[in-house]
Amino acid sequence: LRGWGAVIVAPDVPTRSWANEDSEQAVLALLNDVLEHHAIDRTRILVTGFSMGGRGTWYMATRHADFFTGAIAMAASRGDDSLDGLGVMPVYIIHSPDDEVVPYGPAEETTQLLAERGHPVQMIRLAGASHHMMGDYITPLRAAGEWMKEQWQAREVEVGR
Repeated sequence: LRGWGAVIVAPDVPTRSWANEDSEQAVLALLNDVLEHHAIDRTRILVTGFSMGGRGTWYMATRHADFFTGAIAMAASRGDDSLDGLGVMPVYIIHSPDDEVVPYGPAEETTQLLAERGHPVQMIRLAGASHHMMGDYITPLRAAGEWMKEQWQAREVEVGR
């Protein structure tokens, strides 16, 4: 992300899960503090995470489409979060069918459902990677970032920015 000139905020989970109100409020308070003290392009605020962090990605993205403008979920369960809460936020999913911790099927189903709705979504099927082979996610994450930049640029063209 160096080339993006990004400000990266990587909080540690304050509870045993990212997908609850306590964690949600802690993250939002932290992000609001960052916004107050740094020059942030509010049209390019990405939420991303791996495994439990990916679960938090779904949780935050489906509840705060007014704040986040893109989501990348890796090796993550969507849980029961309503996809309606995403608004028009582009979503990129990276998951392995060989993940022994988080089942692959629901990620593929979510991708198909979003695509059927005409939602901006992309998925990388990362064959051969177990859940704990995080290094295998580096190249797909780069591809996800490039795709996300394309989505943001296309939206900027639409609104004449």
